[in-house]
Amino acid sequence: MKKKKGYWQSVLFCLAGFIALAAWMKSGQVAPFDQSVAGWLQGDKSAALERLAQWISTLAAPKLLLEISTALAALALLARERFKRAAPGLLLFAGVNLLAGVSNLFLKHWFARPRPIATLSSYSFPSGHSMLGFTFCMTAAYLAWRNCESRTGRNAALALGICATLLIGLSRIYLNMHYPSDVLAGFFVSGAIVSAAVMVFEKTTVQSSNE
Repeated sequence: MKKKKGYWQSVLFCLAGFIALAAWMKSGQVAPFDQSVAGWLQGDKSAALERLAQWISTLAAPKLLLEISTALAALALLARERFKRAAPGLLLFAGVNLLAGVSNLFLKHWFARPRPIATLSSYSFPSGHSMLGFTFCMTAAYLAWRNCESRTGRNAALALGICATLLIGLSRIYLNMHYPSDVLAGFFVSGAIVSAAVMVFEKTTVQSSNE
């Protein structure tokens, strides 16, 4: 019961954070925050950091992450007997990422916030890289944590997931592709999606194991 309550608290916290951030953005008062954070990150530009940010951003491209998720879903469905133990986790992984992708497209067009770089025609809020990066990395970290027996391995999986997620978000700000509030909004939405999905997954897997 405590674990389920914790998931609900996480979902509500993330939704409240997103709603507050969206209202802040629509009011126009988020600009000083965006400018100060972006200015701090972009203040020490270098060719090496530029290449690193581009590399991270390319690896975390929403289209690529969605293609990987779709391939894993197909693998789980077509070869369920061979991957019987892994199939539920693969379907969770694919479902969460696909839901994040659809949600991001809807929210981008709902808010229709222009990008920091005026020449880019796509919308900015919330960041697609941040949303898909969060769902991809943190769901993978959760599945690794769930299937790892050692405490050290579990902590390492969570630490890697968090670090990878943060690097993706920071790379988008550094490259001036997104405002910091876009990245935070993406984290909040995906945090709610992942928490809700994991809660349902835990409930269904416990029920199936008891049958």
